[in-house]
Amino acid sequence: MGFTRTPDKAVGQPTRPANPNAPIIEFFRASPEFASPGGTFTLFWSTRNVTEAVIYRLDATGQRTLVYNVEPYGSQTITLSARERVQVGYELAIGAGGGEAIQRLIVPLECPILWFFAPSPDSCPIREADQTAIIEQPFERGRMFYLEDDDQIYVLYNDGSTPRWSLHENRYNPAIHPERDPAFDQAFAGTGLLQPSARLGYLWRGLDTVRNRLGSGLAPELRYEGFSQTAPTREESFAGREDVFLTTGDGTVIQLLPNGSQWQILTPLQ
Repeated sequence: MGFTRTPDKAVGQPTRPANPNAPIIEFFRASPEFASPGGTFTLFWSTRNVTEAVIYRLDATGQRTLVYNVEPYGSQTITLSARERVQVGYELAIGAGGGEAIQRLIVPLECPILWFFAPSPDSCPIREADQTAIIEQPFERGRMFYLEDDDQIYVLYNDGSTPRWSLHENRYNPAIHPERDPAFDQAFAGTGLLQPSARLGYLWRGLDTVRNRLGSGLAPELRYEGFSQTAPTREESFAGREDVFLTTGDGTVIQLLPNGSQWQILTPLQ
């Protein structure tokens, strides 16, 4: 018959009883659960063991911005800007130092605006799509787009260098600037390459960095009616910035990520 052994008592640090006077957040919620840009919703909260509370509005990076000094329990009606998109965040904080209690709340937003193409991105446009005349031209190492409504030129590069794209104001004035430079036409004679003209050409000839990175034109410029639209970017490193979407002459959509960081081609459903 073997020996039996009475288990030893557990050895370790004694468990400190919970402090009944510690700050406690009983709940922090919003109604309705989904809010609308330009509309209102209400925050509700309840806390214990404190005499005051603070609610912070959080920006796209999660940093505290607006401050609401509130009672330990109650409600607060929030009016949203019409430009708010995707979601808004708030933080309830009570107590101080080691006795602080914090709870965050994310309120999803309904999207009031339709995209001009489908399938659409997992975001919500800032405004309705702008219909505009677009001029597009392909180059050896990229392409250029001129949007008539905002009178700007987008230059997209595929040479592997940064920035991947750049934006320029149109400074071409047909009353004082020549449409073309005969010297470039002569240099390109018989090569199959082209000198861009007018708006695109003025920028291409005037900025060495644009001309050297793009190379020469591969085909004449194409003019068509298209759309452009912007939406908050989903890239965390560019929180608070916007992506640009615009149509191309072949029916695809170009997405431009903020700060010239990247661009990509999206193919809408036919």
